[in-house]
Amino acid sequence: MIRLSAVIFLVSILAFCLPLRMSAQDEVRNWGNDFDGLIGISIGQAVPLGSFASTDDTIQSGYARTGRMWNAHIECRPADFPIGLMLRYSLLRLPFDTEALFQFWAIAFPAVTFAPRSNPWEIHSTQASLIYRTELMDGKADLSFGAGLGFHRFTRPKPVIDYRVEQVYRGNTYSIPWTWVHEPFTDAVLSYNAVVRFGYAITPKLTAQLMLDYQHSNVVIKVRSTYETIYLPDRYFYGYWDLEHTIQVIQGQVGLSYRF
Repeated sequence: MIRLSAVIFLVSILAFCLPLRMSAQDEVRNWGNDFDGLIGISIGQAVPLGSFASTDDTIQSGYARTGRMWNAHIECRPADFPIGLMLRYSLLRLPFDTEALFQFWAIAFPAVTFAPRSNPWEIHSTQASLIYRTELMDGKADLSFGAGLGFHRFTRPKPVIDYRVEQVYRGNTYSIPWTWVHEPFTDAVLSYNAVVRFGYAITPKLTAQLMLDYQHSNVVIKVRSTYETIYLPDRYFYGYWDLEHTIQVIQGQVGLSYRF
């Protein structure tokens, strides 16, 4: 999936930037003789907001915690025109708060020992933003800001809880291991975004950058709940739930960009 998203991102870059550059060089468009572009990479922290970070045990609660993110982006505009387009691909991994999710189990069954575990939220984000860029400090720095639309393709975490139940049969006590699994389905939804980027030139071509990126989407995820034990040949199906998540994430990142 990462490779496919990267290919889509690169194709989008070529489809948008190359025709603009050729038209600028050939003076087909009246936007100036030179084309101005940036391509960069960055890394940072992704902070969940609102119900996405909530642990209130509702269908909206996302149990997401602050995690890592990686970003690649390209910014394209004619040199004499302040408005352009920023395309970016981000990979976000946010830990899932399993302790908070299974806290009610420990309260309801104090004699049972639970061992919760889960994989993180993983979000593949492809975003396009219309941006306004201006030069600062006599051209040594630049500031870009804008907003746009994109897609979130994500996998909700798969929380699993291992526990043992003591059962008495004909005078003997048996410790039976059980596993409860919350199996989500992967989905992709439309998202919207706002972005701010500040760059400071290290060399005429290389720029250090700071970025702040807000992204928002709404999705209903179908989740299947099952139980399994070594004493049953198949999993015991318990039911389906529809979880309504509002994905809100703000990303702070640092990186480098190259001007072409």
